[in-house]
Amino acid sequence: MVIIIKSAVQQLLKDVTRRRMIHKEIKQILNYTEYSKWDLGVFFVGDKEIKELNLRYRNINKATDVLSFPLHQTIIPGKLPNPLTPEHQNLGDMIISVPYVMRWCKEHDEIVEKRLPVLYTHGICHLIGYDHENEEDFEEMNKKEREILDKFWDWKKRGDDCNGSKSEIESDESDDDGNS
Repeated sequence: MVIIIKSAVQQLLKDVTRRRMIHKEIKQILNYTEYSKWDLGVFFVGDKEIKELNLRYRNINKATDVLSFPLHQTIIPGKLPNPLTPEHQNLGDMIISVPYVMRWCKEHDEIVEKRLPVLYTHGICHLIGYDHENEEDFEEMNKKEREILDKFWDWKKRGDDCNGSKSEIESDESDDDGNS
């Protein structure tokens, strides 16, 4: 499994958390799904970038906290098709706006380190076919998220280590404008 972590808001990301912690947490969350061996991309961006993506793909002209772009189309939430090749064993990409998350946390008196796993879980649930377009889908997705997060917070309380090797972590040292 490869988890690619890239950031266009490098300094903001450094201010709120460490890449190794991001990798460990996402890997642990994936362990609570049937797709623990699948690849995943996580991109940390600014509000401008996520707003543009939200407008382009969802026709919503505002920033948001997380967007997910699944590689596979599902018929049943949580059941992805069998990959044709190992290269198809990829969930897709998750985009997270760090400034949006930081503002949300300030407004809700929450720490970023507690909010990010919730967003990783929400994004992963979207990548494996869950959605919240109607009340029934919302309840199903919410149940799955709670199931995953209950296990995740137990893992965090125990202080278990989820050993990720350096070779599994890729990074991009670009700034807000995408420049190196």
